[in-house]
Amino acid sequence: MRFIEEILSDIRKGENIKIYLTILASSLISFLGFTKVATPEQLDSSILAILTVILFFLLQNRKSESSLVRVDKIFSKYAPNEFQGSVPQAGKVIIWAVSLSKVMSSWEAEFSKALKGGAELEFLLAKQNSSALKMAALTLSPQTSEDAENQKLRSSLKRLAQIAHSQDKLHRVSVRELDYLPPWGVLAINPDSSSGFMQVSLRTYETETTERLSFKLSAKKDEYWFKFIMDRYDSAWKKAEEVPLEELLK
Repeated sequence: MRFIEEILSDIRKGENIKIYLTILASSLISFLGFTKVATPEQLDSSILAILTVILFFLLQNRKSESSLVRVDKIFSKYAPNEFQGSVPQAGKVIIWAVSLSKVMSSWEAEFSKALKGGAELEFLLAKQNSSALKMAALTLSPQTSEDAENQKLRSSLKRLAQIAHSQDKLHRVSVRELDYLPPWGVLAINPDSSSGFMQVSLRTYETETTERLSFKLSAKKDEYWFKFIMDRYDSAWKKAEEVPLEELLK
C-alpha cells in the first residue's frame, strides 16, 4: 500500500510521470503477450518502441547532469595576490575583514601607491577587545588568543595610519570597527563602478586563510550577488564606529 501511495503522490506532484507511463506500457505489452492477444510481430515493434523511449529518457538525464556546474569552477582557494596588482590603479578599495595583519604585511607598497594615485581606502574591521575578535581567534588555524589578535589589529592599524600620514593622505583612509564576526572576508576594487570586482572568502572553523573557500564576483556579470554583498557591507558600515587614525600616531 505504501508503494502505491508513493506512486499516487508522485503523480499528484507531476513527478516521474514518464517512468510510470513506461512501466504501464511495458506491463500492457507483457499482458498482451501472455494472453496472446497481440501477434509476435506487434510485440516486437512495441518492445522496440519502449526501448527507444527509455534510451531517450537516459539521454535527457545525461544532458541534465552535464549541464550542472562543477563546484570547483565556482570556488577556489583564497588568493588575494591575484588582486594585488589592481590596487595601485584603483579609485576605491574596500576591505571587510577581522584585522589587517596579513594584508598589511604584504600589501603596504600597494596601499601606498593607491593613496599616491588618489584612491580612497575603506576598512571595516572587528572591534578591538570585542566578542567578535574573541570568536575570530577560535576560527583561525592554528588557534590563537584574543590578546594576540588584539595586538595584531592595533599594530596593523598603526602601520596603516603611518603609511597614510607619510603621504598626507589620512583623509583618504576610513576605518570603522564593529563587534560582529562576518561569515566572509571581502576585498572589493572599485565597487561603485560597473567594472568593479571583488573576492569573497568564506570564514570556516579552524581554517587557514589560504585554505578558505573563495569566489570572485563582477559588478557587471554578477550584478545581483555583487550588490547583495555590498548591501551587507553598507549596512554594517553604517552601524560601525569610526576609528580615528590620527590618535594612533600619538
